[in-house]
Amino acid sequence: MCAITLLRYSSHTNKLGKKITIISSDKAFYIAGILCKDTKHDHLAFKLLNYYVDLVEAMEDKDTTNLCFDDFSSTSLPFDTNIPDEQYISDEVTKEKICDWILQVCIELQDEEEKEGGVYDGLTIGDYPRCMVTGYPVMSKGDTVEKVSYMAIKNYWNRLVGKTGKCPWTGEDISPS
Repeated sequence: MCAITLLRYSSHTNKLGKKITIISSDKAFYIAGILCKDTKHDHLAFKLLNYYVDLVEAMEDKDTTNLCFDDFSSTSLPFDTNIPDEQYISDEVTKEKICDWILQVCIELQDEEEKEGGVYDGLTIGDYPRCMVTGYPVMSKGDTVEKVSYMAIKNYWNRLVGKTGKCPWTGEDISPS
Protein backbone atom coordinates (compact mmCIF):
# COMPACT_ATOMS: atom_id res chain seq x y z
CA MET A 1 0.00 0.00 0.00
CA CYS A 2 1.53 3.28 -1.11
CA ALA A 3 -0.11 5.15 1.78
CA ILE A 4 1.99 3.08 4.19
CA THR A 5 5.14 4.00 2.29
CA LEU A 6 4.24 7.71 2.39
CA LEU A 7 4.50 7.57 6.18
CA ARG A 8 8.26 7.28 5.74
CA TYR A 9 8.31 10.65 3.95
CA SER A 10 6.28 12.79 6.33
CA SER A 11 9.62 13.89 7.74
CA HIS A 12 12.63 13.33 5.54
CA THR A 13 16.20 14.58 5.62
CA ASN A 14 17.80 14.92 2.20
CA LYS A 15 21.45 14.21 1.36
CA LEU A 16 22.37 17.78 2.26
CA GLY A 17 20.92 17.40 5.75
CA LYS A 18 17.90 19.61 5.06
CA LYS A 19 14.49 18.62 6.52
CA ILE A 20 11.89 18.14 3.81
CA THR A 21 8.18 17.48 4.31
CA ILE A 22 6.62 15.72 1.34
CA ILE A 23 3.33 15.12 3.12
CA SER A 24 2.25 16.49 6.49
CA SER A 25 2.43 13.89 9.23
CA ASP A 26 -1.22 14.21 10.28
CA LYS A 27 -2.35 13.81 6.66
CA ALA A 28 -0.07 10.80 6.11
CA PHE A 29 -1.28 8.99 9.24
CA TYR A 30 -4.92 9.85 8.56
CA ILE A 31 -4.88 8.62 4.96
CA ALA A 32 -2.92 5.46 5.75
CA GLY A 33 -5.17 4.73 8.74
CA ILE A 34 -8.41 5.23 6.81
CA LEU A 35 -7.18 3.06 3.91
CA CYS A 36 -6.17 0.29 6.34
CA LYS A 37 -9.55 0.59 8.08
CA ASP A 38 -11.37 0.39 4.73
CA THR A 39 -9.39 -2.71 3.73
CA LYS A 40 -10.08 -4.42 7.08
CA HIS A 41 -6.51 -4.17 8.44
CA ASP A 42 -7.94 -3.10 11.78
CA HIS A 43 -4.80 -3.61 13.89
CA LEU A 44 -2.70 -1.33 11.74
CA ALA A 45 -5.58 1.11 11.18
CA PHE A 46 -6.00 1.34 14.95
CA LYS A 47 -2.32 2.18 15.47
CA LEU A 48 -2.18 4.69 12.62
CA LEU A 49 -5.41 6.49 13.51
CA ASN A 50 -4.56 6.47 17.20
CA TYR A 51 -1.27 8.19 16.38
CA TYR A 52 -3.17 10.60 14.10
CA VAL A 53 -5.40 11.57 17.04
CA ASP A 54 -2.31 12.06 19.23
CA LEU A 55 -0.79 14.29 16.54
CA VAL A 56 -3.96 16.38 16.30
CA GLU A 57 -3.99 16.84 20.08
CA ALA A 58 -0.32 17.85 20.00
CA MET A 59 -1.09 20.35 17.22
CA GLU A 60 -3.99 21.82 19.19
CA ASP A 61 -1.93 22.05 22.40
CA LYS A 62 1.26 23.07 20.56
CA ASP A 63 3.00 20.51 22.78
CA THR A 64 4.68 17.31 21.54
CA THR A 65 5.75 15.89 24.91
CA ASN A 66 2.89 13.37 24.99
CA LEU A 67 3.53 11.94 21.51
CA CYS A 68 4.38 8.26 21.89
CA PHE A 69 6.15 6.33 19.14
CA ASP A 70 6.14 2.93 20.92
CA ASP A 71 3.74 1.27 18.45
CA PHE A 72 6.19 2.07 15.66
CA SER A 73 9.52 1.49 17.42
CA SER A 74 10.43 -1.48 15.19
CA THR A 75 9.63 0.38 11.97
CA SER A 76 11.58 2.57 9.60
CA LEU A 77 9.27 5.52 10.17
CA PRO A 78 11.02 8.80 10.94
CA PHE A 79 9.64 10.59 13.96
CA ASP A 80 10.50 14.05 15.04
CA THR A 81 8.74 16.64 17.09
CA ASN A 82 8.10 19.05 14.21
CA ILE A 83 4.35 19.05 13.80
CA PRO A 84 2.33 20.82 11.10
CA ASP A 85 0.89 24.26 11.85
CA GLU A 86 -2.47 23.51 10.22
CA GLN A 87 -4.54 20.35 10.54
CA TYR A 88 -5.34 18.28 7.46
CA ILE A 89 -8.86 17.57 8.78
CA SER A 90 -10.60 20.55 10.33
CA ASP A 91 -14.06 18.95 10.59
CA GLU A 92 -14.67 18.10 14.25
CA VAL A 93 -17.36 15.52 13.37
CA THR A 94 -14.87 13.53 11.27
CA LYS A 95 -12.29 13.62 14.07
CA GLU A 96 -14.93 12.53 16.59
CA LYS A 97 -15.92 9.57 14.37
CA ILE A 98 -12.27 8.48 14.27
CA CYS A 99 -12.04 8.67 18.06
CA ASP A 100 -15.24 6.63 18.40
CA TRP A 101 -13.92 3.99 15.97
CA ILE A 102 -10.62 3.79 17.88
CA LEU A 103 -12.47 3.16 21.15
CA GLN A 104 -14.69 0.52 19.53
CA VAL A 105 -11.76 -1.30 17.93
CA CYS A 106 -9.66 -1.08 21.08
CA ILE A 107 -12.27 -3.16 22.89
CA GLU A 108 -12.68 -5.63 20.00
CA LEU A 109 -8.96 -6.16 19.42
CA GLN A 110 -7.89 -6.29 23.05
CA ASP A 111 -7.51 -10.07 23.19
CA GLU A 112 -7.02 -10.74 19.49
CA GLU A 113 -3.62 -11.74 18.14
CA GLU A 114 -2.06 -9.56 15.41
CA LYS A 115 -1.93 -11.27 12.04
CA GLU A 116 -1.62 -8.51 9.46
CA GLY A 117 1.30 -9.77 7.37
CA GLY A 118 2.10 -7.95 4.14
CA VAL A 119 0.64 -4.54 4.88
CA TYR A 120 3.16 -4.14 7.73
CA ASP A 121 6.08 -4.92 5.42
CA GLY A 122 6.22 -1.33 4.17
CA LEU A 123 7.06 -0.20 7.71
CA THR A 124 9.73 -2.67 8.72
CA ILE A 125 13.40 -2.03 9.21
CA GLY A 126 15.73 -4.37 7.39
CA ASP A 127 18.72 -4.76 5.18
CA TYR A 128 16.70 -5.41 2.04
CA PRO A 129 16.45 -2.68 -0.60
CA ARG A 130 13.05 -0.99 -0.87
CA CYS A 131 10.67 -1.13 -3.81
CA MET A 132 10.39 2.45 -5.01
CA VAL A 133 6.72 1.92 -5.89
CA THR A 134 5.43 0.32 -2.67
CA GLY A 135 8.19 0.73 -0.10
CA TYR A 136 8.05 -3.01 0.60
CA PRO A 137 11.34 -4.86 1.05
CA VAL A 138 12.69 -6.47 -2.14
CA MET A 139 13.64 -9.92 -0.91
CA SER A 140 14.49 -11.49 -4.25
CA LYS A 141 16.16 -9.79 -7.19
CA GLY A 142 14.67 -12.37 -9.57
CA ASP A 143 11.39 -10.54 -10.07
CA THR A 144 12.50 -6.90 -10.01
CA VAL A 145 13.06 -3.94 -12.26
CA GLU A 146 16.33 -2.13 -11.62
CA LYS A 147 16.99 1.38 -12.83
CA VAL A 148 19.88 3.74 -12.20
CA SER A 149 19.46 4.36 -8.46
CA TYR A 150 16.40 2.36 -7.48
CA MET A 151 14.72 -1.01 -7.59
CA ALA A 152 11.07 -2.03 -7.85
CA ILE A 153 9.08 -5.22 -7.54
CA LYS A 154 8.22 -5.99 -11.16
CA ASN A 155 4.51 -6.66 -10.62
CA TYR A 156 3.91 -3.31 -8.89
CA TRP A 157 6.20 -1.47 -11.32
CA ASN A 158 4.31 -2.82 -14.32
CA ARG A 159 0.92 -1.95 -12.84
CA LEU A 160 1.99 1.62 -12.15
CA VAL A 161 3.78 2.18 -15.45
CA GLY A 162 0.95 0.48 -17.37
CA LYS A 163 -1.51 3.02 -15.99
CA THR A 164 0.66 6.14 -16.20
CA GLY A 165 3.06 5.39 -19.07
CA LYS A 166 5.73 7.23 -17.10
CA CYS A 167 8.65 6.36 -14.88
CA PRO A 168 7.56 7.39 -11.37
CA TRP A 169 11.14 8.31 -10.53
CA THR A 170 12.20 10.36 -13.57
CA GLY A 171 8.88 11.21 -15.24
CA GLU A 172 10.14 9.88 -18.58
CA ASP A 173 7.73 8.12 -20.97
CA ILE A 174 8.25 4.33 -20.66
CA SER A 175 6.52 0.99 -21.11
CA PRO A 176 6.08 -1.81 -18.56
CA SER A 177 8.99 -4.24 -18.25
